[in-house]
Amino acid sequence: MKKILISAFLVSAFLVTGCNKAQSKKPVYTVTKEQYDQLCYTSAYIPNMMSLNFTVTYKETLNDITVQYVTKFDNGKIFATHGEEYGDFYVSYKEGTYNAEERTWSFDYYYEDDGNWKISTIVNESMPDDVYLPDVGWIVSYEEVGFYENTNYYQQIPEDKVMNGSYHYRETKVQFQDGKITSASWKYKSNSAPDKEYLVVIEVTDYGKTVVNLPQNAEITKA
Repeated sequence: MKKILISAFLVSAFLVTGCNKAQSKKPVYTVTKEQYDQLCYTSAYIPNMMSLNFTVTYKETLNDITVQYVTKFDNGKIFATHGEEYGDFYVSYKEGTYNAEERTWSFDYYYEDDGNWKISTIVNESMPDDVYLPDVGWIVSYEEVGFYENTNYYQQIPEDKVMNGSYHYRETKVQFQDGKITSASWKYKSNSAPDKEYLVVIEVTDYGKTVVNLPQNAEITKA
């Protein structure tokens, strides 16, 4: 009886220890340069779009006025909601043709126009201009950020960067969790409007959960 009780106690202790270890597993917020490049130069790795599966919420704020765009990626299919001003659009790279030499796609582009769905054929483009990906690599490369343990962010070093001689970026931050990009933000100004500063915040969620289909019962006309 005593042996049974001791054995039961040891088994219980083992299970509790195992559960505690599982519960105490901390997220990993650091990435390698290779991971950073894969995640932060997404549009440069066009073939990767065939396996992307997440939701991107893009917010841009100027003087307390915020516009928001939501784009869902589902294994080569994209559905974007860009509000009343621009409407929605749908693209299926899965049904398109990829030019490996030029790194471009040819595909059918479905878009909403005054409540009606239209289709246009796009030839040799990387992706629609209004797809908002977490392409922060173009702003700050892996060599231009430092990791800060107190916030679990990679942050821009130095604080200001000029691109194309016109756009000034600062306070760029990128966060990862377990090898996935989860958020990014930055502020920028343009020489053409030096009195205006934009704040961009990108959130990446729903990894592996997005489902994208062309709206059902949509009447589509050729543009």
